Amino acid sequence: MSIRVAADGLSFSCPFDVKAAPEGFFDFASGFSVENIVSRLIEEHKLLPENFPKVEIEVDTNRIVLIPNTMFEEGMEENYLKANKVVYGRDEMTVVSPAFGIRAVMVAPRPAVEYLRSVWPGLTFTSPILKSIYRPKRGTVELNLTPSVAYLTVIEDKLNFAEAFPYSTSADLMYYIQRLGKIVDLQNSTILVLGHGDDAVIKLLSKYYRSVIGNAHYQWQP
Repeated sequence: MSIRVAADGLSFSCPFDVKAAPEGFFDFASGFSVENIVSRLIEEHKLLPENFPKVEIEVDTNRIVLIPNTMFEEGMEENYLKANKVVYGRDEMTVVSPAFGIRAVMVAPRPAVEYLRSVWPGLTFTSPILKSIYRPKRGTVELNLTPSVAYLTVIEDKLNFAEAFPYSTSADLMYYIQRLGKIVDLQNSTILVLGHGDDAVIKLLSKYYRSVIGNAHYQWQP
């Protein structure tokens, strides 16, 4: 089961073959507490902990720092964030996810993580930006959008660029894309747009760049 923890609420996605689960996707607004949400899933939809041998939390935040495995030290998570001017409060905590030879250090809401760990002790963490890094592609600029955060990655033979930034308008997206254009030849790159509002963003970027496509038209490389 995958759980997305974001500033605007929680989303749960789970296999369709789980018995007594009428749907495969559940979405809750931020007005619900994590305890109420999980209790509702367990009691009303019978999504018991034993149904899921693997539970992964996707932390949707721009407060993320990527550290090479060779430079990462346990217990230094707060220092890595501070060095990148990332701050967090008492009701937040750091979580770590390994991927692609790096460690992603992220800020997550403490009550949500602690409660979910009490229900699913073996849960792991990820980020939309890590999923972009995992995908087998070269020479592509990927813009992966959630409702409030944009994840921008460029991979050639290795990871060349990765950044997560908050946005609220199309002007915000254009600012970061144009800034990326100073170091990447966007006119001769394929810009792959995924996620929230992707059709509108593709239409916008197509006014300025030659090759802007969505998931349905991208030829994934082996």
